[in-house]
Amino acid sequence: MELAPQDLRLLTELPAELSVSIYMTMYRSGPEVRQNPVRLKNLLRQATERVRAAKNGSEAARSLAADLERMVENVEEMVAEPQDGLALFARDGVQRLYKVPVRFDDLASVSTRFHITPLLEYLQDDGRFFVLAVSQKDVRLLEGNKHRLKEVEVDALPKNLADALNIDEYVRSVQFHTEAPGGRNSINAGGGMFHGHGSGDQGDRKTTLTLFFRELDNALAAYLHNETAPLVFAGVDYLFPIYQSVNSYRGLADRPITGNPEGWSADQMHGPAWDIVKSQFEADRAAAKSQYGTFAARRQGSDVLLQILEAARTGRVAALLVARGARELGTVDPDTGEVSLANGSAADCEDLIALAAARTIATSGAVYLLEPQEMPTDSPVAALYRY
Repeated sequence: MELAPQDLRLLTELPAELSVSIYMTMYRSGPEVRQNPVRLKNLLRQATERVRAAKNGSEAARSLAADLERMVENVEEMVAEPQDGLALFARDGVQRLYKVPVRFDDLASVSTRFHITPLLEYLQDDGRFFVLAVSQKDVRLLEGNKHRLKEVEVDALPKNLADALNIDEYVRSVQFHTEAPGGRNSINAGGGMFHGHGSGDQGDRKTTLTLFFRELDNALAAYLHNETAPLVFAGVDYLFPIYQSVNSYRGLADRPITGNPEGWSADQMHGPAWDIVKSQFEADRAAAKSQYGTFAARRQGSDVLLQILEAARTGRVAALLVARGARELGTVDPDTGEVSLANGSAADCEDLIALAAARTIATSGAVYLLEPQEMPTDSPVAALYRY
């Protein structure tokens, strides 16, 4: 299962209840791959023993222990198609298994809350972005971050130009060719042109393409209406200025991936797309750090954790700066939502900084992990508000 920002909200907002969190590095090749199921079994058994000892052997503990024992019998399936890391979460009525391209220290945690802190290294400042890949016969939207890129389904997105304009004869009357050193489908190959069977009219072709791109833009506007992540255009260089002229999405990158993307895989596009957007993310990180003082002076920012948690709950946090390794234990009242700093046993607490980060990510905010000496305030956490 893919790990989405919304998953963090689910994992952190559940009521306090006996919960198991397991993290494990996975081997992806070589003889070490055979260790994956063995190591996962060991972590599941560790968690099972701790669950049985929890809450004086209550019915809830016995039920969760039984679920974990059943997982032990299915570890081969659970470690199939390994990524670099595995994260497993289990409690009454909830079982979530994620495979992600980052490594974790092996850990079996049993508490009243899921332990999500290791996930922040993966999700923080991960450079989430979109790619719109356009060719004559195919239109695709892909979503990714610095680790991966994958295609997403958008029902309203036209599949090709003929589909967008409802002109089946277009495929018969218009062709598209692009040639470049390395082949017509090489990434960043550059030039190409639409042409008809006769001399054709460039103005008419541009008008047709403008109509096509308006249909694409309308579909994307509905799908991306709450998004702020960059959008990278992938297509021949002739098309990009036309798409720019009708685009309404404010996050469109000013550089495209040039070439005919018809035969490109997501993996082939990931590197060029990340090269385009990564500088923007680095600039956003530096800006959040440098602007914190100004925002705080205007009361549009805070370094008080309890204030930040409430702002993150209501979606006000645009950017959250966190000192790497920082933790602050506390509790959240399941009925009122009131947050209190720890004054009881650690078993009844959760990491409130991780909770603030999860809430920020789930509402499309950015989380930046900084070294403690890089923080713009003495607090291990600081937020810049949207309003």
